[in-house]
Amino acid sequence: MYRQIILKDSDFQRIVWRDSPFKPIQDFRLTRIAYGTASAPYLAVKYLQQLAIQEEQNFPLASKAALKDF
Repeated sequence: MYRQIILKDSDFQRIVWRDSPFKPIQDFRLTRIAYGTASAPYLAVKYLQQLAIQEEQNFPLASKAALKDF
């Protein structure tokens, strides 16, 4: 579920990497919720709750079910 949630391009989580000491450091920004982070379960549930609230007018039954279950 976490990999399906897109984060806005921000500095939420970055990875710095280089293949060898002779290559320059590369900087990567994660745009998905990463497995294993302490906040991942909270962010996933909060995202589903917010989506249910935003789409309540279009999908009232689904919204109610999502808010009840999450």
